[in-house]
Amino acid sequence: MADELYKKGIDGSLSRCLSQADKEISLGEVHRVFPLEINLNTLRILRQDELPVDDYWNAMYDELNNLDSERVLTLENMIQQKKNVVRNYNHRVKEKCFSIGELILKVVLPIEKKSRFLGKWTLATWEGPFQVIELYSGNTYRIKDIDSGNVINSINGKYLKQYRCMPNQD
Repeated sequence: MADELYKKGIDGSLSRCLSQADKEISLGEVHRVFPLEINLNTLRILRQDELPVDDYWNAMYDELNNLDSERVLTLENMIQQKKNVVRNYNHRVKEKCFSIGELILKVVLPIEKKSRFLGKWTLATWEGPFQVIELYSGNTYRIKDIDSGNVINSINGKYLKQYRCMPNQD
């Protein structure tokens, strides 16, 4: 341990620094030609021995440029796949839009009464009517209780539904 050099990491662990021989072995492993490359017949394998140094490096830069175009195509493919996932996920979502002055009901969720099978929406009841005072972005509304005049500054539209007056049956 006396002739070896160590480096202390952030977490306090000690890592042994590579000697010259170890460094050459490690670099040889990194730059080794893999059997997969031989089977694919990449430009690096096919022509690396017969090309002059300048032409070899130009060919390497060309392959790097091709890599960039492949990355762009892959990125476009990923964006399209994400759009497909969003479309498939949201195909059953029904958007609720309320306008200012419209009458609505607000959901009242019970605190600790829920079904094991149906979750927290089992015993939901509705209270109201409320009137929409203001619209915010992100399907958020400011509403006012018609009876008491209390104002709820911000509530998500998923907790609201349209109020429909029931005609009196006399």
